[in-house]
Amino acid sequence: MLNIYRGALGNATVHWDYLTNNDQVWDTYMGGMNEFNFRQYGPGDESFADFLQKNKGSLGVPPEVNYIPGNDKVYDSFHEDISKSYSADLVVAIRNVKVLIYNGQEDYVVNTAGVLNYLNSLRWDNIASWKRARKDVWRINNAIRGWAKVSGNLWFVLVNRAGHLVPTDQPDSAFNML
Repeated sequence: MLNIYRGALGNATVHWDYLTNNDQVWDTYMGGMNEFNFRQYGPGDESFADFLQKNKGSLGVPPEVNYIPGNDKVYDSFHEDISKSYSADLVVAIRNVKVLIYNGQEDYVVNTAGVLNYLNSLRWDNIASWKRARKDVWRINNAIRGWAKVSGNLWFVLVNRAGHLVPTDQPDSAFNML
């Protein structure tokens, strides 16, 4: 946090990366838990990458384009931006368009408590109404899939039994949500 307060966003990202993207840290301190879903151990399911590679034509993707999950070159190009706050930009969006933010209940890295804390700290004209808004149970065919909270243009959905990659863990819930 000190790096962020000092404006050393690159250094903040280095420390964050060490804790969240370091296999040795995960194996030593977390017992090999998957950082994207705390109920899973070992590497995550990346079958979606195979699907995208094999279905380029039907998806309208040129054959020379290769999908790489977790592309380091793309990630590294945003290095300075990762620790930067975009809350003011989010408030501008919320004032002008509907915004849906969703979170997998079992996401360790981007956990629900942190996301809700972030949303509750936004500085916008509807924040009091947002904080008072109730959480409504979300069901698909009478099965509870999570809950939703709405106030003005801001929508938040918690997806049960899903980690960081909601469409991979709960594809039917992701489809229904959208």
